[in-house]
Amino acid sequence: MARRSVRSPFLPTQLILQPPLSSLVPRSTTDTAIGVLEVKLDSARGIKSTKLGGGAPDPYVSVAIAGKQEVARTKTMPSTYNPQWNEVSLWRPPL
Repeated sequence: MARRSVRSPFLPTQLILQPPLSSLVPRSTTDTAIGVLEVKLDSARGIKSTKLGGGAPDPYVSVAIAGKQEVARTKTMPSTYNPQWNEVSLWRPPL
């Protein structure tokens, strides 16, 4: 009988969520600005491969709020166990 392995979900090494208010609105209004999310995705280390037949993974990160709407997604990094994204994504919820 073939043995099946269970893989745990991938978590990025560093995930920083903070509002980039100064870059989105004039300096005079940063005290009143709300509702903007900045997602910074830096890197990951030691990702396990999930490819059938082996080989290095093609990792990417997808960020969703409450498991519903995707607010950020990185580029796919081909064949690497230690991806470096260094990406920033801005998201403003619908009003």
